[in-house]
Amino acid sequence: MRSCRDFCYARFGFANILKRLIQYHSSHHFKMPSSDQFKASMVLSAVGDALGYKNGEWEFCHSGEAIHKELQKLGGLQKIDINGWIVSDDTVLHLATAEALVSSWKTRDELFLKIASNYKDSMSDMRGRAPGNTTLSSCAHLRPGRPQGFFVPFNPRGVGVVLPCVPCVLVYCITHQRSLMIS
Repeated sequence: MRSCRDFCYARFGFANILKRLIQYHSSHHFKMPSSDQFKASMVLSAVGDALGYKNGEWEFCHSGEAIHKELQKLGGLQKIDINGWIVSDDTVLHLATAEALVSSWKTRDELFLKIASNYKDSMSDMRGRAPGNTTLSSCAHLRPGRPQGFFVPFNPRGVGVVLPCVPCVLVYCITHQRSLMIS
């Protein structure tokens, strides 16, 4: 199992992603967040996730007081060492979304199929993480090799979609691109 830092850098290849995003935004005359802002958003999201997840110990702990006490025992936020801590299933999917966004695609359907493919592939990296039943069920329904294989049945029991969508916000952060982001 890879640590948060190793996972982000090995799986994510910031240089390639930034290059692709900058090319995309330049060709469409959009204002793009700086590469430092983009990197910081992605890394801090993963680090925050690893911290909140604490290798699965804190994700489902409903006592903020207990978490704060343990955090103090670990040195507090200023001295905590998260080296070796893993990211949760949310960040695995977050990175899979980002990888799809910077891949070669021309239509929205091509992008969605790439995201579906990346999500299916990401299921092999879930050991030691806690993907929810909705995530597992939805990924099982994905058929990236088929037209519109990204559609899955609606499940009212869970919506583990927010964190994996962070890269979409970075790509479509421009006001006139909001309709694409929402779709």
